[in-house]
Amino acid sequence: MKDLKTKIAAYSTVGTSIFFSSDSNAEWIYTDVNPDITISIDGGFYDLDLDTNGVNDIKVELVSWSNPPKQLGRVKIDAGSNGVFGSTGNPFNYPLVMSAGDSVTSYINFLSGDANVLGFMYTYSCPGYICSFKGNFLDVSNKYIGLKFKIGSDWHYGWLGIDVPADAQSFTIRDFSYNSIMDMPLIAGDQTTGVEEHLPTINLYAFNSTIYINLDGSTSNSSMQVYNT
Repeated sequence: MKDLKTKIAAYSTVGTSIFFSSDSNAEWIYTDVNPDITISIDGGFYDLDLDTNGVNDIKVELVSWSNPPKQLGRVKIDAGSNGVFGSTGNPFNYPLVMSAGDSVTSYINFLSGDANVLGFMYTYSCPGYICSFKGNFLDVSNKYIGLKFKIGSDWHYGWLGIDVPADAQSFTIRDFSYNSIMDMPLIAGDQTTGVEEHLPTINLYAFNSTIYINLDGSTSNSSMQVYNT
C-alpha cells in the first residue's frame, strides 16, 4: 500500500508530462480567386503559385491555335517537375476529374511534364485525316484537379478549381488550396483555412488510490497520454 501511494503521489506531480493532441486535418491554406479568372485569348495562360512564395508551381495554358501542328481548343497543364492527378495516354497524359470531397493524397497517381491535356485538340499530323484527342475536363464545371508540388525539398498536396467549356477554347480558375504540412493529404473543394489551436484546461490529482484527470469540454475526438517520470 505504501508503494502504491508513492506511485500515485509521483503521478500527481507530473501535470506537465501529460500530452494532449487533437484530431485535425493539419494546415489547409485556401485561396478564393475572386473574381474568377477566365482565360480565352489564343496562347493565354495562368501561372499557379499555390503557396504564394513567388515561384510558379503549375501552368494552365490555352495552346496557341497557330502553332503547328494545327491545334484547336486545347487546354493543357504544364506541371514541370511537379505533378497532376491523372492517367497516362497516347500521345498525351490526361488529368482526372476530382469532385468535392475526394482526397488528394500520396496514394493517387501523379503525372509530371507538360503533356497533360484537359480539353481536346485537333491536329493535321495524322496521315490523310484529322486526329482528335479528348481530355477528361471537356465541358466540366465545379470540379477539381489534384496537385502535388515541392516546397524546398518536401512534397505537398493541393487542388485547383477549374471549369472548361464544351468548345475548350477557354478555361476559368475559381480557387485553390494546399496543405502546408509535408506529405499530408487534403480534401478537394474544402474551403477551410488553417486549424484552430486550443489548449484545454487540465487538472490532475490523486485521491484514495485513484488518479483523477479533469478536462474541459474542448477535448472531443482527442487523445491523451500519461508518462511516468
